[in-house]
Amino acid sequence: MLKVFAIIHYLIADSGYVITLVKAESKEEAIKKYKISKSFRWDIGIHIEEITQDVQEILSYDNPNYEG
Repeated sequence: MLKVFAIIHYLIADSGYVITLVKAESKEEAIKKYKISKSFRWDIGIHIEEITQDVQEILSYDNPNYEG
């Protein structure tokens, strides 16, 4: 049975990130599929997490410099 994995790929020079959903049977297969599909991206940091809940937070960023 296929599972859904969220892959967070951090971009070079701290320029941002991309979040991609991948259907696969395992984390290893999800990474292989992702790297084949997005072979043009430099691999400087990837976080992968299986989606197992109806509502699941996979990325949170709290800006310590926010003054509002």
